[in-house]
Amino acid sequence: MRKISLFTLSSLLAAGVSHGAAVHTGLLSYWDFEGNYDDSAGSISGNTSSVADNGTAGSAVALAGAGPLGTYGDFGRSALGTDNLVTVPVSADIDAAGESLSISAWFRVDSFDQNWQALVAHGEGSAWRIARRGDGNGLGYAGGTGDIPGADMAAVNDGLWHHVVAITEAGVSTRLWIDGNLIATSGGAPTLTNNSSTQMFIGGNPQGDSGAGDANQYRPWNGGIDDLALWDRALSEAEIGQIYNAGLAGTSLGAIPEPGAVSLVALSGLLMLRRRRR
Repeated sequence: MRKISLFTLSSLLAAGVSHGAAVHTGLLSYWDFEGNYDDSAGSISGNTSSVADNGTAGSAVALAGAGPLGTYGDFGRSALGTDNLVTVPVSADIDAAGESLSISAWFRVDSFDQNWQALVAHGEGSAWRIARRGDGNGLGYAGGTGDIPGADMAAVNDGLWHHVVAITEAGVSTRLWIDGNLIATSGGAPTLTNNSSTQMFIGGNPQGDSGAGDANQYRPWNGGIDDLALWDRALSEAEIGQIYNAGLAGTSLGAIPEPGAVSLVALSGLLMLRRRRR
């Protein structure tokens, strides 16, 4: 049997790693809802986070167990105004002015009972938001250009967990993925800009204030949110599939192995095999 040298093994594995960046590359913010509402992106290799975008939960938001990825944020619309939300002060990471942006989250809809209920948002206009598509049964995305899709599609109000990825690729297009499938692409080229909002809401929209002074303020979410993340680049189709399939297997974004770590494990196994064959 032909012998494989240590140098050859190392070279082959290193070459495999160089074919694509780790899915964590460019990670700006990451809320995994494991015990708190803090941003843990800064602790993950490959991140480009400039500040810890920690959230503050209102009194009606709770951390619930038995989600697909551990604990998650449970949003129930049982109080007034910002008590229904997690509030995050705006940073350059969240504004993403003039940049590309990708947003990924797992979510569950308990009930759609208000138009444009927001899963996560920085605001209106040329800011960004993922929300219920009008009064329909699916989600929509606006991120530096008009809402996509142009009509309601991909119903998600079934009480089950789903995965969404919304992408703004600066100067190219916006795209919306649900459960690993591309459902909409914008016809216009997007440009994200700073707006007047000084905060981001998880489970609501800071510029969706109806002025009602009740539980309808800020278009609050009614359901679960988990494993929410922002990147400063457009995720690839392969990376979106990687995040989705990992989640289906119970692995959160933060726990997806880096390519380097996978290679080291593989290298170790090959070396052990080589020793046994001597």
